[in-house]
Amino acid sequence: MNLTDFLEFKPLESLRSEMKAPLVKPIFIHSFQNPIITHKSDRLELKSLNELTIHPDGTLLYNNSRVLLYIVDYSLTNIYDNPIVSEFHISSCPTLQELITRGRRLRYFVTSGDDELFLVDQMFESTNQITLVQKLSVCKHCLAFLNWSQYEDVDEITKQNIFKSFTVLSFFEKYPREL
Repeated sequence: MNLTDFLEFKPLESLRSEMKAPLVKPIFIHSFQNPIITHKSDRLELKSLNELTIHPDGTLLYNNSRVLLYIVDYSLTNIYDNPIVSEFHISSCPTLQELITRGRRLRYFVTSGDDELFLVDQMFESTNQITLVQKLSVCKHCLAFLNWSQYEDVDEITKQNIFKSFTVLSFFEKYPREL
């Protein structure tokens, strides 16, 4: 949401000047206090998944750099009309391949951030949008596709431990961002 800069609105600025009203430091007020709102801006929206390339090791590339992909799907919404986003992708897993094959038109974002915090647009009151930071988990299909820490070769309890201990930082250590 963009607010009007009234200092650039000449009639109002002339009136303020004529009244000799001093300029005060801007006050920034949120309609609610929410600690998960951020100024983080490390995402890029893709027009389609065709903008990505797949590295021979199965990881995702954008402009010759490894990236994480997450999808905001407004067709899967909760009762507040907010998209359900729960995971991010690190590889060309079967889930991603199915989206490519079907040609689904969703909102695709890539980032090279090294945490599990992602910017997600949320709607409220049907007309206003805010951007929140959400903690997302890695896609389990991606872990299986890359066989991360032998994910495919172990029992379900060990798989769950591998899933819980996965970090983006460790991913980028094994698969560096820059080629």
